[in-house]
Amino acid sequence: MVPVVWKRSTGSLAAVAPRNVDFQVNFGRSDSPVAREWAGWVDNHTLLMQLQVGGPSRSDRSYPAGRPDKIWNERWADLREGRASATVWDSRKPSVCGVEDVLALVDIESGHITELLAGAVRAVSLSPDRGFAAAIVATAPKPPGTAGLQASVLEYNQTHMDAHVETELHMVDLAARKDLGAVPGVNGFNFVSPRRFPRWAINSRLMTVPVYLGPERNFVASITVPDMQVQRVEAESTLDAEVLAELLSLNGGQVQYLASRSPFAASDMISRRSGAWGFRVPGRVLRTPDNRVAVVVEQQLQVLDREGRIELSLPLQGEMALPKPGDPSSAGLAIARGEDYLHVDLRLPETRATPIAKPSREAVLTAIVGDDRAYVFTEARNNGTYLWVGRDGSWKQLEWNKHLGAIRPARQRIFHYTLRSGQSVAGRLWLPDDHVEGRSSPAVVLGYPGTVVNGTRKNSLNNFHLYHQNLLAAAGYVVIEPTIPYGDQATDEPLQHFADTALSALDGAIRQGYADPQKVGFVGHSFGGYLGLALEVKTDRFRAIVVSAAFPDLIDLAQTPYPSEALSECAPSLMRLRGPLYLETEGMALDMKGPPHEQLDRYLRNSPYFQIKSARTPLLLTYGEFDTVPTSVRKLYVALDRQGVPVQLAQYWGEGHNLQAKANIRDSWQRSLEWLDYYVKAQPASRTAK
Repeated sequence: MVPVVWKRSTGSLAAVAPRNVDFQVNFGRSDSPVAREWAGWVDNHTLLMQLQVGGPSRSDRSYPAGRPDKIWNERWADLREGRASATVWDSRKPSVCGVEDVLALVDIESGHITELLAGAVRAVSLSPDRGFAAAIVATAPKPPGTAGLQASVLEYNQTHMDAHVETELHMVDLAARKDLGAVPGVNGFNFVSPRRFPRWAINSRLMTVPVYLGPERNFVASITVPDMQVQRVEAESTLDAEVLAELLSLNGGQVQYLASRSPFAASDMISRRSGAWGFRVPGRVLRTPDNRVAVVVEQQLQVLDREGRIELSLPLQGEMALPKPGDPSSAGLAIARGEDYLHVDLRLPETRATPIAKPSREAVLTAIVGDDRAYVFTEARNNGTYLWVGRDGSWKQLEWNKHLGAIRPARQRIFHYTLRSGQSVAGRLWLPDDHVEGRSSPAVVLGYPGTVVNGTRKNSLNNFHLYHQNLLAAAGYVVIEPTIPYGDQATDEPLQHFADTALSALDGAIRQGYADPQKVGFVGHSFGGYLGLALEVKTDRFRAIVVSAAFPDLIDLAQTPYPSEALSECAPSLMRLRGPLYLETEGMALDMKGPPHEQLDRYLRNSPYFQIKSARTPLLLTYGEFDTVPTSVRKLYVALDRQGVPVQLAQYWGEGHNLQAKANIRDSWQRSLEWLDYYVKAQPASRTAK
């Protein structure tokens, strides 16, 4: 993908550089894996961005991003033109992803490129005067093994695939157009989201950055610019490091001004349920327009003066809505109070909170535009998606997805049942709009390991996570959403445990008269797909099973790169992280206790592929061609076909773990519904429960 600039004056598009852009580098925003800022404006005609190395196939061999069709076409061109087309993996000199890329300035008018820094840049922070840039650069993979794994995959570092790496901080002089080198004695910058970015003093001559090296190992590096003199200041917690970084940048690195401050010793939260992915930094921190520090923690908004003393404390009944960290557009803050919002103007001598008028009762505040001149609200309704821009009753309204009005949302109900362990839990039922009380109906179990049902959910046809429930109910199925707790990982086998928990929910729904035992199907995605395959091999009580993005062979999951990664020389670095993270980390859904060569029997017992001898249920498999283990799904299809089990495999070209193309989503949904209708509704037959 090459950078293209839209010119507002002419409405035209023009490519500004002939090279591909490394779109995973973060220039300040990483709320989700697809919401990065991949470039930064230095002035009105100059962009700072990370470019992949030019030349046939070169960039794609060192970095697994971009278009797969382009990668493979260039490999064929190598062969035709007599060049070697080998991808080399060498454990003696492993490569990090993007090691040959360059941080460069691009003149959008002339297309001239000035290369500043060669290497695997992961994140860039620009100084306020745009004279300097701080660049976090990955230098080498961390050694094999799980030591230090958790510190590498915190919530603010999930935006890059190659995360288990050593890093260093470089200073780049943009005016002089040169890299000043690595900051001496400071490394471990594995963070790429705004809250862990370097903070800059207003005069751009000091930079501070919070560093997390492990539990209770937090500090702030205060660095003068451009001479790069470093001062290290210890912090009580990750939250305290963020606060301290802001305060030090405001005080020019003068620690003595902070002698009377009260440190934020808020504990980092690590959830056993979600393993390493469960690390969370409590609270939120941002700099106010008048250069104070605002902290939201434990349902309190606290505003600190430049020396860290609390000047203002306001109770919250929800999260601070705006602005997000690093957003300087607002003259104040918007905070949630229940379903309402208050605007807190921090410029006034006496802080005042005033209500913000909403365009509708359920509207959600999304942004403050330009010094409070307007607010942006959004709402996802059952009959469409709405966006409003304006304030005080004067709104400009935009509408999308109006076709949703043709679908009737499901009705919800909570039911209770008992797991085979004796534990009493709740499940959630999604009932068709025309459901008749006391009449059992065709049913679909929709399951995902780790789900805990505590009550009904705020339903919306516009919610990505609820469309299966609503569309299946609209098609006439009672949808059973069970509690699927993780088992005792010291004694339980995941394959059998997850199957047992789903069957307990099905039994409860049948006993209470909701589900027809002769007309039951299952639908699951990702780990839910693994659950579906567990049911495929452990029971024949389902008339049909539909799974997407499943992983039948855990050995493949632990040790096989994604297809687009297989052509990359940095794939071994990626795999040093992925196997230990998904399959060897305590608290994850599939804790295999070690790699396959050490725990082979456990991998075989818990891989559906190796347990399919007794499989009988008609199975629909849908899969993105570039998801993690397509080979596993294909060999599962072949094995089931040899056994005479009705099986269909739909493979979607160009797709990853979640389908993105509208036509593919529509095809997958229609295919799933036809599979369920044919086997669940059309051919009832008695089966012996197993």
